[in-house]
Amino acid sequence: MGEKWREALAGIDETGPRPGVWWDAVHRDPQLELPSRRRWAKNVALALAILIPAVAAASVWLARSAPPSTRRTSGVTFPRSQGVLPRGEITSIEDAEAKAGFPILRPDTDLASDGSIQSIHIQTTSGDLDTVSEVAIDYKSGIVETLLLAPAAADEDPAGYFAVQVEQNEGRSVQTVNGVPALVIERNVDGTGNPAVVSFVINGTQVTLYGLYTPIESESLVQVAESISIKG
Repeated sequence: MGEKWREALAGIDETGPRPGVWWDAVHRDPQLELPSRRRWAKNVALALAILIPAVAAASVWLARSAPPSTRRTSGVTFPRSQGVLPRGEITSIEDAEAKAGFPILRPDTDLASDGSIQSIHIQTTSGDLDTVSEVAIDYKSGIVETLLLAPAAADEDPAGYFAVQVEQNEGRSVQTVNGVPALVIERNVDGTGNPAVVSFVINGTQVTLYGLYTPIESESLVQVAESISIKG
């Protein structure tokens, strides 16, 4: 298993991982991070300093105990009701789009559609140089979608951006989804309990789907991603 996976997933035990560990491990390179985002990320957790840039705003504080409202998937236990954005506010599609400043692209399948949305959260983090907004949509099936403005490197050359991460970590590949390069992460790489992930960039927006509350495999998650209507 790749060294970064070992470091990021070392905190997972029978009661669940420590705050923000594998959620932040899934897909970004801090070296490509904007300065203001990097500064904020350093305050979250040591693991974030090597694993995540702009999506640091999405790090989720995972609970170690399981109240009745929690779900347990692949050894991970935490409250679903709190959402995946640590300081996120409940919102609607329309309000999220207005506040975020980018289109809220969404899937349309039996597993994830507007009719099966459980909750929508938005989080805005202000730095010295910019303001970063991220939107998270939780679907009843257990799939979670996040959207935010892509790092410049990912927007300019997504294939190259994702290829670097594939080289550095096992269980990842670059595939074509909706006609664009996408990072695909297999579920439960080497028994680590990570969720399947599909991430790609469309018109400057990074769209990422996670099998966060469901043991969905990456092949099925790719099909969900393919249902996202690309406009503009």
